[in-house]
Amino acid sequence: MKYFTLLLFWISGLSCAQEVQNQFSINFKTDSYKVNKADTKDLLNSINTGSNKVVKEITLIGYCDDRASNDYNLKLASRRVDAVKDLIIEHTNITDSIFNLEPVGELPLYSSIHKSQQRADNRRVEIMVFYKSDAPVIIEKEKSVVDIESYDVFTDSLQVNDNLVFNNVIFYPGTHRLREISYPVMDSIINSLIIHKKYEIEIQGHICCNGLNEPGLDKDTGQWNLSTARAEQIKRFFVKYGLDPTRFTTIGKMANFKTGKSDFYDRRVELHITAIRENETENE
Repeated sequence: MKYFTLLLFWISGLSCAQEVQNQFSINFKTDSYKVNKADTKDLLNSINTGSNKVVKEITLIGYCDDRASNDYNLKLASRRVDAVKDLIIEHTNITDSIFNLEPVGELPLYSSIHKSQQRADNRRVEIMVFYKSDAPVIIEKEKSVVDIESYDVFTDSLQVNDNLVFNNVIFYPGTHRLREISYPVMDSIINSLIIHKKYEIEIQGHICCNGLNEPGLDKDTGQWNLSTARAEQIKRFFVKYGLDPTRFTTIGKMANFKTGKSDFYDRRVELHITAIRENETENE
């Protein structure tokens, strides 16, 4: 099986600017929202973009451990997010208007062992910085990856059991809602699927933060089916824009196949080629 990890950027007819992203996190002490000096230095160095990049958006996602009440933890997560935002504004020329603040609150334990380490890891703010850059389009490659020179993602050379992973098809934490920044990438995927009608695809939804075989809670619906809901949301997009629904199946993989990178990359979908309809011709 070939695995394709695609860092796919939208190429506009009006502009060659692409979206690029930097992601990292800051951890906090128990019941604290103070950023320590070492983390302050690392934070500012990470956001320093250089002369060829302009910050378009900074998303801050705040978490707490599982102790105290839900209401208290949500307020503490908000204070942590605000503290990071205020620090960035104080030491840079970045303005308040580009911040997207998402205080989530507590993260549950996913195992009965190593509780202290889990809680220490959960007391954090995730920082995602989205830039505009005039750098060339970049395709991130792993293993034997087909070169992609445009938004024609699928090409003719894919085979049954190939997987495609899109690093910037991004979901809001705890929901099946796509971020707006994902829509141009979805356009590219849909356009390519319209051209390449022969592929049947299993849409695989993934989540972060949980242990093996533990379903995630979809905060939008209250149901414990988050990974499945993310896969079904992608299928709804495909069908809405005219693709044949019989080409697609959905499955939730829960948090059983983490990327090893970060929560940001684990909130994802993968497209798995299950069959090829040999009688289908490609659109010109």
